[in-house]
Amino acid sequence: MELELQRTTTAKTRLLTAYQDALLSLEELRERMPALREREDALRTQLDALAAQALDHRTYLTLAETLDGFLARLRDTAEKTSVAAGPAENGAPP
Repeated sequence: MELELQRTTTAKTRLLTAYQDALLSLEELRERMPALREREDALRTQLDALAAQALDHRTYLTLAETLDGFLARLRDTAEKTSVAAGPAENGAPP
């Protein structure tokens, strides 16, 4: 997608250069440029959306890792508390 964006940008530059070198009329430039601008805008929008999606994914993974760590500490604390309390305090017969 980035390559396509680069190609579109290059095409726009070439059109402007052709116009400046009088190889392309203003009318032709006006006909061809809007499609390239639209394509460029669409590609930038798609790239931005992909970047946002990647950020969301990284955030989710970080949250999941943090939650897993929290749950592991919670289980460890619960086990230590159960062992320290002994069987009588846990409701088990002595």
